Amino acid sequence: MQSWRTAFRRVHAAAPLKRRYAVAGDLPGQGDALDHALLGELVRANEGRRGFAFTHKPLATAEDQEAIRWSNANGFAVNLSADTLEQADERVEMCCGPVVVVLPEAAPARLMTPGGRHVVVCPAETHAALDCARCGLCAISKRKVIVGFRAHGQMKNTVSGIARGDLSTGYPENSYISPGNSQPSQLHESPAAAIPRARGVITR
Repeated sequence: MQSWRTAFRRVHAAAPLKRRYAVAGDLPGQGDALDHALLGELVRANEGRRGFAFTHKPLATAEDQEAIRWSNANGFAVNLSADTLEQADERVEMCCGPVVVVLPEAAPARLMTPGGRHVVVCPAETHAALDCARCGLCAISKRKVIVGFRAHGQMKNTVSGIARGDLSTGYPENSYISPGNSQPSQLHESPAAAIPRARGVITR
């Protein structure tokens, strides 16, 4: 709980700027569970700011989806992470937040999901003059376009295979792919998309 309180104080004390919560982790809650009370604290601490986060939690209940919808409506953008383009379509259909997806290393800058939804590769990956702080696309909670992150790092070939649907995650049930790492970590039960630690990002 100490780390959560530290993160809460930093968000609350931050200037009105874009701040990414939990670079190597997920929203509060053990494993697949979402802690609605702590999420509420985070959203209230973010008031007047442009905080954003990514979650790979399954959001299997109507209550979880409504909590994410409420967060996005109140200024704290929660991006729903997907491992494949097919899964990205499923996440969009939840209708509770913007969606991001991991892509194969050689993915084009623009592409479509099987459901006909537009995907654009993270602008900080395709434009040398941009970094996460200058872009801010993931901090837009009403965004319709899906943001894609190309596989990178030591396990980029494995992650690319997962993104193409050629491979399962291949990791234990209680592991996930750490953002910015493409390496499995033992913090959460759900495998997560390998979302990079973009240049210039301000974190908790």
